Amino acid sequence: MPPLTPAAVRSQITRGTLGPLYLILGVDETEKTRLVDEFVGSTDPGLQAFNVDRLHGGDTTAEAVVTSARILPMMVPRRIVVVLQAERLL
Repeated sequence: MPPLTPAAVRSQITRGTLGPLYLILGVDETEKTRLVDEFVGSTDPGLQAFNVDRLHGGDTTAEAVVTSARILPMMVPRRIVVVLQAERLL
């Protein structure tokens, strides 16, 4: 898949046509944070505790990320797993 602009990703979020995996890269931390917040906001606020995981690359393992991604969503079409500072997993 070719790189997407933030506007194209936002369009996918709005339409509900999200792909299975996104890697958000860039130097603008504010823009990256906004995109993550929009992904999280695409889930029902009352069910986010069950369907959104935020992991930190320095405090987790690749196995934990995969395990989190394999959990089935509860009462919504998808789960959101955010891995902040994912480069620290390497």
